[in-house]
Amino acid sequence: DTPLLQRNKSSAVASSSNGMQSPAPDVSTTAAAAPAPDVSTAAAADSAAAAADSAAAPAPDVSTAADSAAAPAPDVSTAAAAAEAMQKEDDCLEKAVTAAEDLAAQLAAEKAKVAQLEKERDDESSRASKAEQLHKNYMQRNRKKIKDSETATQNALDEAERLRKERQTYEATVQAERDAMTSRYDAAQRSLKAIKNGHGDPSDKSVGQPCINAYVQLINQATKCYTEAKRNLMVVPAQQSATSKFQFMDASDAWVDISDDTIATGLTTLLDKTATEFSYSVGGHNYKAVRAYDQWIGKCEIVQTNTNPQYCTQRPIRVKPQYGASSSASSSTTKLALTNEDNKRILFGDSVVTLTPTWINSLLEHYSFDDSEHYSKPCLELAQLAEIFSSFSSGLTYFQGTKHTTELYVKPLAIYNWLKLAESRKYTRMRVLLHGSDTKCYNGVRDDPFGMDLKFAGKNGQNYGNGHYFGLSDHVSNCYNQELNARKKKEGTAIMALVLTGESLEGYFYTAKKGSYGTFSLMHPESPNVNNCLAVYEDRLLLVLGKIVPL
Repeated sequence: DTPLLQRNKSSAVASSSNGMQSPAPDVSTTAAAAPAPDVSTAAAADSAAAAADSAAAPAPDVSTAADSAAAPAPDVSTAAAAAEAMQKEDDCLEKAVTAAEDLAAQLAAEKAKVAQLEKERDDESSRASKAEQLHKNYMQRNRKKIKDSETATQNALDEAERLRKERQTYEATVQAERDAMTSRYDAAQRSLKAIKNGHGDPSDKSVGQPCINAYVQLINQATKCYTEAKRNLMVVPAQQSATSKFQFMDASDAWVDISDDTIATGLTTLLDKTATEFSYSVGGHNYKAVRAYDQWIGKCEIVQTNTNPQYCTQRPIRVKPQYGASSSASSSTTKLALTNEDNKRILFGDSVVTLTPTWINSLLEHYSFDDSEHYSKPCLELAQLAEIFSSFSSGLTYFQGTKHTTELYVKPLAIYNWLKLAESRKYTRMRVLLHGSDTKCYNGVRDDPFGMDLKFAGKNGQNYGNGHYFGLSDHVSNCYNQELNARKKKEGTAIMALVLTGESLEGYFYTAKKGSYGTFSLMHPESPNVNNCLAVYEDRLLLVLGKIVPL
């Protein structure tokens, strides 16, 4: 049976039970409707009946009688309201059952849909797994082929690199042999020509003028280079229009004017060789400019590089022909004196004293270095070099007219070996150095056929490595000199020497432990910001010139 039928049956049973247990009729209502009996007759009859009942029956249950007397009379309106309420409840229950059946149907449909989706998911997962497995199988089958291909490619690259290096080495060897053969041929031709003219063989180091003249030429070359450097820094070029002096080539190969005065000034320092590079920013990009090199030489004066790793673009920068050196010299001005920065640039910056292989070769050919004796003699040229060198620092006087107290130490074997080293290693720069000490040291250097001896180095310590210590200016030599000059002062007296170096000393700080020399800072007014000293670890690079003494 459905819940509704069960409920109807329960209602029917309850109704029948209520009818069987309906309350007793209202006595008062009945009594009011019937006529009143005779009191006496009724009383006599009641007495007789009571007596008979008392004799024949047991005593009545007092509680039952009381309950019967107390039971309420049935209410017809209450039963009707209850039946109506039950009908409404049945209707609501029937609606709830219908709604539940609808929800059950929807749930079953959703479950079927979920099951279908799960089946599709499982199918897709299965297909993906199969595809992945197929890919793995493919990679496993081809992994060896790929590895073999990569190995073969790398081997080919390595072989190409080896062949390239081998070719470079071969070409360098061939070029060196060609140069050597050319040099021998030229020397042989010069010797033959000299012999035909009745002169000695110029390749023989015993043939030629006294080697003291080679010393003088080296000294004069250093003096000339320092004088030119000083003169160039004394000249202040006139300010020119930045919008027309420099131009750079844009992406469309068109020359575009540079309109920033600061950039133009920086680029000018590259042309003047007072700086090796110049960095600047334009439009959020950082650039570095250097003088033209390698494939750029002859195409432009300056090369600009975008330092952003994303670009690294290089562009040429040129100077318009009408803004050359000749056009600016006419409107230049002259400084009254060099600035402190100018002096530091000459002493500690890029070397200003130049050499050329041709000039070195001519010294070797024209002078005799076979003298077995070394000696010293006064040298005005060395005093002149000492004075211009001191003008960049202490400003001491080393000569007046022809008067001086400076000595040149002539050492034929030392200068010959020094020149041959410069020739074979192709040095193109040298620097002037000073070493301050006492009279015993000065005399020892004078009497030694080669000048400096490392076994005597380290008298005052070797904090900067085992080598000979020199000043790139006279600041430190003035402090270490112990010999009094004519004015009874210690400043100015020192051993002056030449040292073969590269153009720049940057990167050769003594802690770098590389190369034949290292810089350090000592007893300079701006120490430790200025590396004013040089430790020379390879004494063959040194050529002692002599002892300089101020007036």
